[in-house]
Amino acid sequence: MWTRLQMTGLVSISSTRTVKWEGRDWLLRCCFLGAVLAMAFLFYDFAFYKSMNQSLRENILQSVMALLSPIAIAQGATLIRSPPTGVSREQSPALLIFPESDAVSPRINDRVERQLVLRMVAIARETVDSAPEAIADALLVAAHTTLFASANLAGLCLGIRELECEWDVEDADATAAAIPARYQITYRTLASDISMIG
Repeated sequence: MWTRLQMTGLVSISSTRTVKWEGRDWLLRCCFLGAVLAMAFLFYDFAFYKSMNQSLRENILQSVMALLSPIAIAQGATLIRSPPTGVSREQSPALLIFPESDAVSPRINDRVERQLVLRMVAIARETVDSAPEAIADALLVAAHTTLFASANLAGLCLGIRELECEWDVEDADATAAAIPARYQITYRTLASDISMIG
């Protein structure tokens, strides 16, 4: 009987005839693997459910924020989406993202083409070494380059187009410059479901 169990790999008999139950380790490994797979499935299911309940517009906005976050950090700037109040001295330089409009182009089938307009504002204050316009311009250049390096946002949209750019310089406690630039993001959804790519 021991020989048969030993051949199955469930037990092994040492030279002192002590029995070591290797099957118990095997069972624990299976339980651990099952728990890991179950957690991975639940996490994937939750992420899928969450993305399905968000509009494609919101997914695009979050993708833009994720793209620009490392650029803002590298430039020593703060990235803020739709700030309800003005930007403080401590928060500047800053890169602000404002969704302005989402126009719909009528189509004859069940797909709808949309144009999401974003306003990106680079804000900076004067420093000892640099003018505020130069700081804000460098921040906007880095953001612009990053945005067009992923012009379809990993398949979420059809393309990105620059619309216009402005300059605004103000005298406050320190001279501040704001450079707003507007971008149009074209994407497509189903007519009956704005969370689905069309």
